[in-house]
Amino acid sequence: YPLSSGRLCVVIGDVCDKGVGPALFMAVIRSLLRVLSGKFEPGAEADRSCSLEDADMLTALSAVSRTNDYLTAEHADDGMFASLFFGVICTEDGRMAYVNAGHEPGLIVSTSGLRAKLGVTGPAVGALPHARFVVKTAVLDPGDTLLLYSDGATDALSPSGNAFGRTRLESSACRPAKSAGKLLRALKRELFDHAKDAPRYDDITLLALRRAG
Repeated sequence: YPLSSGRLCVVIGDVCDKGVGPALFMAVIRSLLRVLSGKFEPGAEADRSCSLEDADMLTALSAVSRTNDYLTAEHADDGMFASLFFGVICTEDGRMAYVNAGHEPGLIVSTSGLRAKLGVTGPAVGALPHARFVVKTAVLDPGDTLLLYSDGATDALSPSGNAFGRTRLESSACRPAKSAGKLLRALKRELFDHAKDAPRYDDITLLALRRAG
C-alpha cells in the first residue's frame, strides 16, 4: 500500500496458531500497521533523498515497534504473537528500508539468480515487551524481484512426508519469469504439485513485486 509521501509499503505476516482468535489478532495487527505507518512527524514529507535518514521511511518502520508495544501491553495474557516482514520502498530508485520481525527471509532475485536474503532483524511482534527492531537496507535494481513468503510454503509436505524446503523454494524463485505474477503462479503450481493430496496443516502465503526496468 502507498504512503502519502510516495513510498510503497510491503508487508507480510504470519500469526501463531489457527482459528478465529488468531485471525482476529492478525486483523488487529494489520490495522495497527496501516494506521501507525501513515503517521508522519511534522516536515517528514519534505525529504526526497530516499536515504535511511528519510523521516517518512523511518517513521513508517517504527510502526513495527509501536505495534509490538501495544500488543505486549494490551494482549500479553493472550500469548499471541506474529512474525512480520515490513519494507518501505522508494519507487524512484529502488532503495528499501526494512524490518524482519522473526519472519522467513525476504529474497531479492535478479536475472542472474538469488542476489540477497533479507534475514531477521528483531523478534516476532507481541512476543517481547520493548523489543528492539533493527532497520536494515537493500536495493531493488531494475528487473529485480522481491519475494516474500510464509513458512507454510517451505513446510508444505508431500504425501510421503517430505517438506518442500527453503532450498527448493529459493531455486524455484530464481527460474526466469516474465513478471512477478507469473513467478507466483509458477511457485503455486510447483507447491501444489509437491503436496498433491497430502493434508495441508498450514496456510501458504506468497507475495512478490518486481521493479520495472
